Amino acid sequence: MSGTMGAVSLVLALAYLIDSIVLGSTGTFFSFKKTRRVSRVEDAKRFGAIAVPNVLAALIYVAAG
Repeated sequence: MSGTMGAVSLVLALAYLIDSIVLGSTGTFFSFKKTRRVSRVEDAKRFGAIAVPNVLAALIYVAAG
């Protein structure tokens, strides 16, 4: 379970990071807003912060098992 959560969070972090490179601080392709309230880089950092402990826990479990 922990490894799956870590992998999903890591994929989402990378997706938000790539999205921030492509779109910058603008809204979505279908949005009329000029800027976003929370930047995509901050979202990527949050998902990365969730992913790291989960991946580490999964690696420790695999190494100890």
